[in-house]
Amino acid sequence: PENTVEKVLVCSGQVYYDLITERAVRKLETKVAIVRVEQLYPFPIDDFKKELARFKKAKKCVWVQEEPHNQGAWIQIRDYLDSVSDMKFVECTREASAAPACGLTSSHVAQLKQILDSAFN
Repeated sequence: PENTVEKVLVCSGQVYYDLITERAVRKLETKVAIVRVEQLYPFPIDDFKKELARFKKAKKCVWVQEEPHNQGAWIQIRDYLDSVSDMKFVECTREASAAPACGLTSSHVAQLKQILDSAFN
């Protein structure tokens, strides 16, 4: 039901499945849409515009990635994201880091929980 969506989460890759699971746990299927971008370059601007246009009542758009802020796709595609919507995208990422992963499973799980909490709140 596109007319009930208040927030659109956009992502690429595996975090999509974490978002789908978390949305179900929080029972937000009618309030939060999740859009997975499969092609980052060249960015499919026209297709992406059409997809976002489905959610006319959405008030917030969020790019979600597991990678640190200074890595992953956010830096590369944020200008494209902003160009397709009247709303400015905000990012939901791990803090900037020299390493692409934290190295400890417990830290990874805690950081992923923080990303998911931030994305849905």
